[in-house]
Amino acid sequence: MKKILTLSIILILATLTSTSQPTGSLTIENPRISGTQFFFDIYFMRTNNDVQWHTFANLANPTGFAASSWVVDLNFTELSNPVITYEHLTYLSSYNNTIQLLANKITITTSPSAAPVDLPLNQWWHAFTISLDINAPPNSNPSSILWDELNTGIVGAGTGSSSDTELYFDSDCDIALNTSCWDGSSSGAWDDPDNWSPAGVPGSGDDVIYPYGTFPHTLSGFNGAIKNAEMTNLRVNHKAEMLIGQNTGLTVTGDVFLKGGVKNIVLGANSGLGTTSSSFIPEGAINYNSYSLENGHIEVHRTLYYENTDVDYYHHQVAAPVSGVILGDWDMIHFNSYAYEFQMSSQSWFNIYNPSRSTPSGYGFILSLYDIAGTPTEDVVFYDNLVLGNVSPTVESGALKYTLIGNPYTAPIDWTSMIIGQTGIVDVVYVWDPSAGNYKSFAGAVGNQSCKYIQPGQAFFVEAFDGSASNFDMTPGDRTHNIELYLKSEPQNVLRIYTEGGNTTSDEIYIAFKDNQAVTGGYDLNHDATEWPSTYGEIATELYTTSTDFVHLAIDARPLSPDLMSVPVHFKAGVEAEYNLVADIESIESFSPGTDIFLEDTYMPEQAWIDLREFNSYTFNATPEDDYA
Repeated sequence: MKKILTLSIILILATLTSTSQPTGSLTIENPRISGTQFFFDIYFMRTNNDVQWHTFANLANPTGFAASSWVVDLNFTELSNPVITYEHLTYLSSYNNTIQLLANKITITTSPSAAPVDLPLNQWWHAFTISLDINAPPNSNPSSILWDELNTGIVGAGTGSSSDTELYFDSDCDIALNTSCWDGSSSGAWDDPDNWSPAGVPGSGDDVIYPYGTFPHTLSGFNGAIKNAEMTNLRVNHKAEMLIGQNTGLTVTGDVFLKGGVKNIVLGANSGLGTTSSSFIPEGAINYNSYSLENGHIEVHRTLYYENTDVDYYHHQVAAPVSGVILGDWDMIHFNSYAYEFQMSSQSWFNIYNPSRSTPSGYGFILSLYDIAGTPTEDVVFYDNLVLGNVSPTVESGALKYTLIGNPYTAPIDWTSMIIGQTGIVDVVYVWDPSAGNYKSFAGAVGNQSCKYIQPGQAFFVEAFDGSASNFDMTPGDRTHNIELYLKSEPQNVLRIYTEGGNTTSDEIYIAFKDNQAVTGGYDLNHDATEWPSTYGEIATELYTTSTDFVHLAIDARPLSPDLMSVPVHFKAGVEAEYNLVADIESIESFSPGTDIFLEDTYMPEQAWIDLREFNSYTFNATPEDDYA
């Protein structure tokens, strides 16, 4: 980003009696515009404990020392009339301080007039506030000075700072330079214009400052239909904390500047298929060190469930949503927690337990969790190092071989975008649903929408088909803000049937009728998805169709035909119980009104066929020993 105004700083501490120089550091903070005046603060810190400092502080004859100079260079020529509007009443009370602007340099001269106060060591303190008149034409439009913080670097309280000093770092909206600044005065909603200074919701062309202040300073969501806010640049100020909660999305097309003091951005998300997450898409750079004393941080949360279920262990297939993470960083301290990887060569699960084991971006893992203490959830938290570039995990290239990879970004990724351009990868994705205890799938534009839009930190299986695959390529362009559970517009002529009842496991199938897409009644690569048995085995409820070549399918694509077509459906009960087969109403409505859809119970052939348009749910009793057909 172009910087219209930058400052550089030179500090000269001089004595007439010694060649040994005491040392200090200087920084410019909190640049701001008020009317047609530009303000900034100067902070100072003594950085060594040289004897000259103590001689200086106990000086009986102030004239024995030369004046010190504080020099600030300006590259913006339309500033004039520098004035010291504040000076520290204690540390600078024994100095005569004068200011002048010459050759685009501001020089503050400090001449001791009495025995000076000993300055604190390694502590930032507010020395001066300077104002200048803005003479940029037109004089009434100071917005020609952009929002950037003048390339100044340090802010934050050093060792031994007092609360009085820190008050100067709690920057509020008065630092806004041609920006939209959150003031939170009305509500917690981003799309409330009264929450902004100046009033009005910022748009894609605006820079945004998120300040620290006394108002509620965490973003909790949106009031209206907008679920994603877009801006050019985002700055989260010192000690400010922005919470991007579930079902909330932000896109920053420019750069992100974090000012430290706390975790500046917190991303919240639930775990598991069908849950909503936060969505954060930074398209430019993330500057974690906008101040050189205190780095800013981004926390990425994933909530894992430890439910006591009748299938015991609660599985999550997960991936690290940041880079540079080892297994120990997952902090799995909960009782009876295990981690596994899916070994490509053996196509089987393998226990991993070494805390130093790398968990690279783009690779998937399984966490197997069991709770005996009654604690329902625990957050796994990752820090910083958000992935901003391409990620290409290695895949098993053999035909009909599978690889568990994962979403490496802090936003959902769109399968229909990712599959384009892949080499040797089938157009089908499998995602484990921990709440159902079964795999869900999406193939050939049909299937579970939460598989199409894969959430941050979610792992998923891909399949190779001809031995030519070597990598699965994911790019930032695959990120999307689709954080809804399901789309309102499903593909046409797709019937979804799901199970209810029994134990905590459940399953679903999709039967799609496609016109002119070369689909058959048999297994069609890139259109059908095979049924994956649950990792819970015999105690899991399962539902699948059978193709004409006897392949068990979770997504079954058939040719669209005006003739009567029969699709065999198989059901396996996890336990002896009452069950429902439910036809999703929205999916029924994807067929033309004249299309009849009936369900036949071949286990009880004397029973009339069920008209799913009239009764979309069918109740029956089943046991694990029943014929699945």
